Amino acid sequence: MTAFMCIAFTCGIFVSLNLNINSKLTSHKGAVNASFCNHLFGFLLLLTLLPLFFSFTEGTPYPLSLPIYLYSGAALGVILVALFSWLILQIGATHATLLMICGQMIASTGIDLAIGRISHIPFQVLGIGFICVGLWATQRALKREQSPSMHDVQQPLEQQSIDPDLGQQPAAHREYSNRSDLD
Repeated sequence: MTAFMCIAFTCGIFVSLNLNINSKLTSHKGAVNASFCNHLFGFLLLLTLLPLFFSFTEGTPYPLSLPIYLYSGAALGVILVALFSWLILQIGATHATLLMICGQMIASTGIDLAIGRISHIPFQVLGIGFICVGLWATQRALKREQSPSMHDVQQPLEQQSIDPDLGQQPAAHREYSNRSDLD
């Protein structure tokens, strides 16, 4: 189990690197073009590696007799790369990744529950709860950073008085009172 956990952790690092690199490409070429480039180069890499992992004498690697919906992962991958590459530019890598992890945990727990492959349901729900609380705390901290505090709000110029230590008007008042275009 430890080996699988290490592989999953490494995959998480690769996904984060991939999506951050794609977001840089998105900033130069746009989301659709970045997604296209990502999948084109991925296809070319797989094409070169295919002979290492597949024997062509055994038949085609993807039997066409399978239901078409089983191939929908490729379309979802294109949408994921395009949207996430754009999203990172909008809200940042950490926040976008946290939202993605929250969505993944909720969806994958629901899927595992539906197919009967989940155990320790209370722990799964608790894990999702921790992720959601982390998401909520991050969102709350971002709102605090963006909203001005009571100390940041300046008083109107009429309410500002002469600074007793300097014996003069505040700088903002001097700036406006010295401008000739206000006379």
